[in-house]
Amino acid sequence: VAPRFAAVFFLMTLTAIGLPGLCGFVGEFLILAGSFRALALDHPAWFVGLAVVGIILGAVYMLSLYERIFWGTVRFKENETFRDLRWQEVATLAMPIVLAVWLGIQPNLILSRISPSVQSIVSRVRVQSVAELP
Repeated sequence: VAPRFAAVFFLMTLTAIGLPGLCGFVGEFLILAGSFRALALDHPAWFVGLAVVGIILGAVYMLSLYERIFWGTVRFKENETFRDLRWQEVATLAMPIVLAVWLGIQPNLILSRISPSVQSIVSRVRVQSVAELP
């Protein structure tokens, strides 16, 4: 009924499930890298399993959601005349689309700026966890 809207929604769905080259992939990669690092520090292995299962379940949910919304039958008569995106709406959605792709290809634009704060937090957490050891 609305092919431009479906295309934009599909791209954002792929971003959310972490397709490589989109910004969601960077987040999922960092989560998994941190989980494996925790595994190397003798944390329970179920941490990594939980992270992987969460990523898989999220992808299954998002793809089934997209299928039900855009490829299912139109059940309500009002939706048969659903107006597709106009050029003003496409222009408005262009910025999030460009950012999703750009940050998926160049994640260091953000990661380099937040790295000092993250390192400060990590060092505080390590000091507290070492102090709590028996």
